[in-house]
Amino acid sequence: MPALHFGVVGGLFLLLACLDASTPLWRIVLALGAVAAVALGVLGRQRLVVEDQLVTDEAVAVTRPDGTYVEIPFAQLTRVATKRNGMVFTREDGAVLAFNRSPHAHRVRGLLAAAAPSVEWVDEVDPACDT
Repeated sequence: MPALHFGVVGGLFLLLACLDASTPLWRIVLALGAVAAVALGVLGRQRLVVEDQLVTDEAVAVTRPDGTYVEIPFAQLTRVATKRNGMVFTREDGAVLAFNRSPHAHRVRGLLAAAAPSVEWVDEVDPACDT
């Protein structure tokens, strides 16, 4: 979503500059720039959206941009591994569901503590990490 926000803000800035331009040529150039900024924001949003990550009352789920929906109910959840850039949920049959690029692992952990208290939590640290 940030790409769309930057595009809209940039477009508004260029539109305001267009209104204050002294010559008609600059008004046209700035108006076209405003349209281009919003268009780039929309294109950036479409390319940068990876997935929608959901934590509902009964399950964790992911909806990908192609429309596929995958979920693991809390009753079948056995293990959650937190990594630097996301989380990996493991179902009782071994199937996994990843939350990629999720910086909110501590918030999800708080939500799942009450909903699925028997889940094993593992903090995975990258051995190549310099911290």
